[in-house]
Amino acid sequence: MKQNEFERVIIKSLYSNADVCSKVLPELNESWFFDIDCKLIAKKIIDFNTNFSRMPNVLETRRMITDEEQLKTFEDSISIADEEVNTDYILKEIEEFVRKKLMYNASEKIQNFVTNGVTNIQGSFADELATAESFSFDTEIGFDFFDDPQRLYEDANTKEKIFKTGLKTLDDMLMGGFHENSMALFMSGTNVRKDSFYVFTNNKSSIEWS
Repeated sequence: MKQNEFERVIIKSLYSNADVCSKVLPELNESWFFDIDCKLIAKKIIDFNTNFSRMPNVLETRRMITDEEQLKTFEDSISIADEEVNTDYILKEIEEFVRKKLMYNASEKIQNFVTNGVTNIQGSFADELATAESFSFDTEIGFDFFDDPQRLYEDANTKEKIFKTGLKTLDDMLMGGFHENSMALFMSGTNVRKDSFYVFTNNKSSIEWS
């Protein structure tokens, strides 16, 4: 299925699959969508939910849409057969789609920073990539502070080791350098010799560049 077709499936799911809607609506973000009409429809749904604490119905959504192309996209989405969005794995499909889009968005920000020195990430690029990679609609992720006080104490009192790269710009992007027990992903444009970029950390915490 093409990307913009699946974006319409997501919109359809919100209206026709109550389980999907209950999990997706609280997390819904227009940045998930490439298609401008789907993006604007999602924004209208988000605004309605913010104001009324619920999902708009089809009639209410139609009334909110004034652009003809946008309305056509909405009608195309609603016309998708119900059985396409009432499957056992549709939520996982949406979750995987969103995860890839978030990774794409984070990668674009990294490329923009490398090219223009501009970023709108609050925190580190590594944090944003980690958040994107671990995205899930599973509300059971995490741990209960009261059930696991020892882990809470250890997490609060453990000082994370940071290994500086020696390159200020790179250290700034990594929030100080390479963080212990974390993964740093390096990206660049085509034909810029990524194969000559090599990082090695040994048990003495040294870093070598080639």
